[in-house]
Amino acid sequence: MNDMIVLAGGFGTRIQSVSKSIPKSLLPVGNKVFLDYIMDWLAEYEIKRVVLSLHHKSDQFLSYIKNHKYDFEIIPIIEPEPLGTGGAVKYVLENIEISNPFGVVNGDTLFDFDLTDMSNTFDRLNCSTMIGLSHVSRPDRFGTVRFDENTNLALSFDEKIIGGSGWINNGCYIFNTDVFSKFDGAFSIEKDFFPELVKAKKLSVHPVRGKFLDIGVPAAYNSIVENLY
Repeated sequence: MNDMIVLAGGFGTRIQSVSKSIPKSLLPVGNKVFLDYIMDWLAEYEIKRVVLSLHHKSDQFLSYIKNHKYDFEIIPIIEPEPLGTGGAVKYVLENIEISNPFGVVNGDTLFDFDLTDMSNTFDRLNCSTMIGLSHVSRPDRFGTVRFDENTNLALSFDEKIIGGSGWINNGCYIFNTDVFSKFDGAFSIEKDFFPELVKAKKLSVHPVRGKFLDIGVPAAYNSIVENLY
């Protein structure tokens, strides 16, 4: 897997009380910004290109690219209008040639699992789409994913629950380049695309344990800043 798309074009409305004029992927965490940790994780693997899918305050990301160097190439693709997570990926595919298969990661989540292992599992199962799952102690903010442990197929996305632990969509995906062919315009990977694949029994999962961090809401971001970095 040579190409990885980082979805960083959202408005971050739920975290604007602390982010102010800064895109959430560029929020400071210790002596870095959150995106640095994602890039550092990707740099551990044989990624050749990272595509930053952008829209909101894209100029700040362009400045970031100028001031950061990695072994992989960083390419900005700026959406002309908000297209949702799925539409953003489709827009990238329509504007540059992407290797097959390719990865996608949300720009507001971080993990420490082995990406090569996920890619190898994708190949072994002969998948077209695979999502990473993380086990968390409080899944109430995310909703849970039920899956068949024998086939590694997703069975359902369940509503957000209160109490207990569970498996959640961690925002790391691997796709074949042709899987979005039936979708156009603005659409959501999570709400529009994945449910269709579940119905067709074509959505594979890769469950992992270990660190899962996100900065989707102020409390989560503040917790990372105060306790982890």
